[in-house]
Amino acid sequence: MFIHQLTESLKPINFILVFFISVIGFSQSKTDSNLIKASVILDAIYKNYAAPNTNLLRENYPYDEKYTPDYLAANPGSIKPNEYAYLWPYSGTLSATVVLYEATKDKAYKKLLDEKIIPGLEKYFDVKRKPFAYASYINTAKPSDRFYDDNIWLGIDFTELYAISKQKKYLDKHNSFGNLYGVDMMKNWVVAFTGVSKKSSRKIPAPMRPLLCLRLNFSG
Repeated sequence: MFIHQLTESLKPINFILVFFISVIGFSQSKTDSNLIKASVILDAIYKNYAAPNTNLLRENYPYDEKYTPDYLAANPGSIKPNEYAYLWPYSGTLSATVVLYEATKDKAYKKLLDEKIIPGLEKYFDVKRKPFAYASYINTAKPSDRFYDDNIWLGIDFTELYAISKQKKYLDKHNSFGNLYGVDMMKNWVVAFTGVSKKSSRKIPAPMRPLLCLRLNFSG
């Protein structure tokens, strides 16, 4: 009933909005009620946004291949919409599921991460340009921007997943793209992508701070 009311009242609904609702649902409290709501919303995301025969998600629900986003062009209606979600909303499923796995210790969430979410995330991983990093859209499309903050948030998620599971593959994955914003990740944190160095007067971006705290706990 809860998710039916949610989807019916907000059509067409953007994937990003659903993600924020899910985060609010389980981040404010770890009560059984909020955990259930978070789980239901995560299930609804995959039910309503899943792109058939892939591990990817749509950007909007309901999906309309004829829809043209007027806000993306000087000439409204001239741009064909993306078939899949951008990295930022897709990566929200990683964040949400890592938190659910931490809160519940339910191995079904670990399976979802390893068999669907992370394989889908790899479709955004750009190894054509150095340093390697996650791009804002899938790697089979034309090259898209790689944003340091997107990759920092993913670094937080992979590091937290390592902390929960103790599986080094997640820390190794973070190391594979960390050079987008950091050089020698455990010794000399230089945010190369934004031009921040030890001698720079610019402040390190806010998401780097929790990532630094997490990474300094590990030697990987």
